[in-house]
Amino acid sequence: WAAAVLLPLFTVMTLFFTENALSSSSHQQMVFRTETMQKEFTLPDGSIIILQPESELMLTDDFGKKTRNVSFKGKAFFSVAKNKALPFIIDANGFKVKVLGTQFLLDQRSTDKKVYLKEGKVKIDFKGNTTFLLPKETWLADKDGTEKHFYDQDVVRTFDFNEMKFGQAISQLEKTY
Repeated sequence: WAAAVLLPLFTVMTLFFTENALSSSSHQQMVFRTETMQKEFTLPDGSIIILQPESELMLTDDFGKKTRNVSFKGKAFFSVAKNKALPFIIDANGFKVKVLGTQFLLDQRSTDKKVYLKEGKVKIDFKGNTTFLLPKETWLADKDGTEKHFYDQDVVRTFDFNEMKFGQAISQLEKTY
């Protein structure tokens, strides 16, 4: 007879906790995930994301209405739809990337965190530092948290080495390239 008493009790408790859990989770999330193959996804705002294997992108149910905030793990190429009223903000587990409309690669799978900007402009917030990237520029934070910037070889940069010591000029070139 104990089973006859306990079974209805557990059923009522399960229904109560399930109902409370469902009502308390007012924000649902849309999750895009890849396992072994690269996949392309189009978000509700028209942005196109190409997720590399073992990557994940999460957005809330109000994405594109009130915000365009996402959480990201892995490696992906982003082609973000332009929307000046709602910037696209990526929380990449330790740093944030803010975008208005652009194309870039975000890689945070390895020990080095990396953003490569193809076109447009992005803003990176990392450990209290803000960095703006221009096209064909790469930002990298190594495992020690040291930030570095690199430019593609075909990017034309101008320098003024007048009245500068040779060591300083070399240091400036190393930081750039």
